[in-house]
Amino acid sequence: MKKDKIKISNEIYLKPPTNELIFAKDEQQKKVKIEPIMVKLISLIASKPNDLFPRQELISLVWDGNDRVGDKALTKNIYKIRKVFKQNGAINPIETIPKKGYQWKMDLTEQRHSLSPQKRAVLLIGIIIIGIITLKTLFPWLFHFFWHRISH
Repeated sequence: MKKDKIKISNEIYLKPPTNELIFAKDEQQKKVKIEPIMVKLISLIASKPNDLFPRQELISLVWDGNDRVGDKALTKNIYKIRKVFKQNGAINPIETIPKKGYQWKMDLTEQRHSLSPQKRAVLLIGIIIIGIITLKTLFPWLFHFFWHRISH
């Protein structure tokens, strides 16, 4: 029995019946239509994240072994999958293993770009403030030295 929705990450789902990728972020959902062949590739490669899929195996499974069509089509569709993920703020989900094949590298529980730019800025400011406080606590003479240099 086919699944209606496949979890790709905490924020991304694949919906094979409708050929859609669903990017859910900040309580909003963006549905992106993709080609059926892309759905096949994502379903196949994502089903075994730690496995290496040789090019020839993917061509056999997705294009019924038709090397003439499959070789170029595989490269083109991997590119298109990566492009859709990038356009929607997600990491590249497929790693190319040179001269060997492809591997799904997106963790089901982690998204690299899950923090909004505002949250990243607040986090960075917090880290800087904590760093200054730590330095002032550990090296009070350093701050005293610079304060006297500035004030005189």
